[in-house]
Order: sequence, then structure tokens, then C-alpha cells
Amino acid sequence: MLHNINFTVIICLSAGLQIFFTNYLGVIFKTVTLSKNEFGACIIAGSTVLLVAALVKFLTIPVFQKFTPCLSKVDENTEIESYTDKLDKKIKERKEKQEGKAQEGDDRGDGFYEA
Repeated sequence: MLHNINFTVIICLSAGLQIFFTNYLGVIFKTVTLSKNEFGACIIAGSTVLLVAALVKFLTIPVFQKFTPCLSKVDENTEIESYTDKLDKKIKERKEKQEGKAQEGDDRGDGFYEA
């Protein structure tokens, strides 16, 4: 968490805004002020995701891979190409293809692609 300053800032900002909204803007957001115990319970419940992630990372150690073969494919250190990146590439390729066709049409002089 502390290796990426942007992540740390966003998490702290998010937590601070949630506390502020809950305690001081309850009328607008229709919330009630939480006690310290309730805040603690929320933090513990929310942090279970971090515990599960640590457990999954621990289970990908080669000793445990024979017991958990499906987890051997989990590697959060590798970068993957997201779906939106693939869409962006396809859109860019189509635009380039269309621009190439438009330039060919202008060379013919038929005026079809002229504005």
C-alpha cells in the first residue's frame, strides 16, 4: 500500500471524506453518526478483502500450488491488457483504415469524400 503514493492518497482521502460525510453531512446524505465501535467494525469488515488478498498471494507459493491448482494462475505482478485498451486499439485501427480509404478516394477525384 505504501509503495504507490497515489493509491495511499486516494485511500486516505476516501476514508477522510467518508468520516466527514457521515459525521457532519448526515442531514444531506441521510446518515447517522457512528460510534467508535461501529467505525471499528466497518474497518475490520472492509479490511477482510486485504486479508483474503494476502492469503491468495501466500497460497501461490509453489509449496501450496499442488493443493490449489486454480490459484497458480494468479499473479498480480503481471500487467494485462484491459478490455478497454483492446477496444481503443480496434477503434484506432478502424479510424486509420477509414482515413486511408478517404485519402484513396481523394486521389481518384470523384469528390465522394470531400466535405
